[in-house]
Amino acid sequence: MTTTGIVLAGGRSSRFGGDGRPVGDGSPLGNLHSAAASKLDADLGGRTVLDRTVDAVTAVCDEVLVVGPAAGDRSEVRYLPDAAPFEGPLAGLAVGLDGATGDVLLVVGGDMPLAGPEVLRLLVTRLEGPVTAAVLDDGAGPRPLPMALRRDPAAAAASDAMHAGERSLRALLGRLDTVVLPIAEWRELDPALDTLLDIDTPADLERARARLAAR
Repeated sequence: MTTTGIVLAGGRSSRFGGDGRPVGDGSPLGNLHSAAASKLDADLGGRTVLDRTVDAVTAVCDEVLVVGPAAGDRSEVRYLPDAAPFEGPLAGLAVGLDGATGDVLLVVGGDMPLAGPEVLRLLVTRLEGPVTAAVLDDGAGPRPLPMALRRDPAAAAASDAMHAGERSLRALLGRLDTVVLPIAEWRELDPALDTLLDIDTPADLERARARLAAR
């Protein structure tokens, strides 16, 4: 069984801005692409947010795909452009599904730099028997990212969902046999719940910097 990691690096990043980085070429589309890149390129302990996310996924997967406007020169990573970058995360995942060679997929947001490889690996191991998707419970309910998927059922479900006009990852999960890992189970591997920290705002980035420094 081979595992493909898909890092979703698109999105508008509308709540993240500033921090001394360029904000685009003046056009609305240019500004949106710059905003998406800015948080992923932000410094986090001497590495970018995106690179730290990719590091965590690389520790678990046989191949890693980054889907979105971001590009890089890491030889172990394939960078796939998102043909519909602002159509929602399901559209980005569809690009990754099309490019993946693994039987099992591990899907992580590009702005989740403190994801724990042990937790990600646990998600993958829970794809047993009829289970086709696995996600984490955060204490209030299931979170769509990160998630582990079986490729073929996920591809079929993603196609059905998009044809029905759905664009969310929750819509995909609703079409799969999904297991939710209780917080008590995976928190033993990640007491601070860092795996679920995503960088949506500058305050989130500062929180991630503080958590990283405390390790």
